[in-house]
Amino acid sequence: MVWFGNHKSSYKDSGLAHVNKIRPVLEKVNQSDPLTLTVISNSREVFEQVFSDWQLPVLYLEWSAHTFYKAMKRHKIAVIPIDVNEFTKVKTNNRIALSLFLGLGVVADSIDSYQDFSDCSFLDCWEGGLRGYLEQPQLLEEHVQRARRLIQEKFTIEIIASKWRELFEGM
Repeated sequence: MVWFGNHKSSYKDSGLAHVNKIRPVLEKVNQSDPLTLTVISNSREVFEQVFSDWQLPVLYLEWSAHTFYKAMKRHKIAVIPIDVNEFTKVKTNNRIALSLFLGLGVVADSIDSYQDFSDCSFLDCWEGGLRGYLEQPQLLEEHVQRARRLIQEKFTIEIIASKWRELFEGM
């Protein structure tokens, strides 16, 4: 599994700290299906604070534009836990879309911008989602293919630019 993101705020508000909320389910699944978690981020210090006492093997990889995509593709599942608050509930779908586009299955907490991907990921279904991908590898590929079609239909640069143009012309 992989979690990725950059640390930008205080430790308690950080997306990296949100991974703690899924620790119990990760450790439970790990008992029957050995897991590892790679964290791709920009703060080893926060990583060490968050993961210092985990039983699940957790690896840290410094975020780099030169290695990010290759590192992502070495994983099967992206985990995107989110503590929903005023900031996170309006975040874009970039993390879920990128993960699926790169060929990873996604298990995430649900926010409005993720709803377009509800048929090709597991939202708010942590244990079932992880076990689903582990026990049915073809499900991951089905989700990825469905997501790639959705991205082509709704989220290409041309489509997004057209929507922005329509918005500005309508003002």
